[in-house]
Amino acid sequence: MKSQQYVCAGELVSLQTLTNVLNFLKKEKIDIGKLTQSMTVEKVKEMLCDIVDECHKASVQKQKAEGYIKLERGYATIPLPGIDVPFHSRYLWAGVMPFCAYLSKKINPAHINPDLLSGKYVPNLIAEPFQVFREYAQRIYDQTSSPRLDKVLKAWEEEAWDSPAQRQQLTYTILVELLAYQFASPVRWIETQDLLFTHFKFERLVEIGPSPTLTGMATRTLKAKYGAQDGSLSLIRSLVNDPTRCHFRSSTRTPITTLLLYLLRHLEAKKLLEIESFDGGNDFSQTPSHFNQPDNHALCKNLKPIEQVLKDASTKKEDIDDVVLVGGSSRMSKVQPLLKDIFNGINPTRSPIRALPSLRIEGH
Repeated sequence: MKSQQYVCAGELVSLQTLTNVLNFLKKEKIDIGKLTQSMTVEKVKEMLCDIVDECHKASVQKQKAEGYIKLERGYATIPLPGIDVPFHSRYLWAGVMPFCAYLSKKINPAHINPDLLSGKYVPNLIAEPFQVFREYAQRIYDQTSSPRLDKVLKAWEEEAWDSPAQRQQLTYTILVELLAYQFASPVRWIETQDLLFTHFKFERLVEIGPSPTLTGMATRTLKAKYGAQDGSLSLIRSLVNDPTRCHFRSSTRTPITTLLLYLLRHLEAKKLLEIESFDGGNDFSQTPSHFNQPDNHALCKNLKPIEQVLKDASTKKEDIDDVVLVGGSSRMSKVQPLLKDIFNGINPTRSPIRALPSLRIEGH
């Protein structure tokens, strides 16, 4: 998280030194921002260098005395026990070429569809949506100095890499290089999260994995940076990390989808899975208390269809004499006051049998 949380990899002595420095700044209540107001920047740097030197000496002495440094939680540091291999670190660059060779054998270029990746896959290596362009390959090369991409870029015009005939092979080459270098390069989750929140404007983020690592980061980012903005737009984002949840989407009800719905409901009743949503990804598993909130996104989305129906019928709100509610959701206490306000005080009635030439609002 930008300006809040970062991940560092390094030798134990260096990590212990970092912990010691941050602990010292906290205990002594040293505010670097305020120091720059009373001292020159060079003096502040000199003072910090002295602090770092002393903390490093303490770390070296601890290693000599104990033989092995066991990192402990500090005021601003949290050790990650068990992660002894510096993933996403350039310490692993020696393994990039063997990994690249392995990926080249396992990934079949004929099975790659460029359209499924372009604009959708966001590699952490450069935190930009996947593209099959020279500029995109150049940005990857600038960060990795990949010999394979170097060869492609130098022979771009000669081998016509921008031609439709070469598009699939170029996609394959870029994909393999991204995957090969990603495990030995810093992850760029800050930029990637900003891209997901702003460019893609997602409403549902699903993490597939044993623990809510990414959804945990996204939840904190949402609260810190985008919560107020989403609230003003009545935008509700769902962050999910639960492999037992089922997501089913269908715009039409056919015999096959009807049977599938029945089977899913049966499995849910047996507690074998939880149905998260149906029909376009809309979440119908909300509690009544959530549904009745004034800024409920599902209710607000129904206002536009109402306005469109009136417009298509060339009818004004003042011309409506009666509003009939049909469906279980129409019994929610928030629905009726909302419609009463829209239709100038008309009290909606719940009567599925009635068939009047009036506006029909279905609670679905």
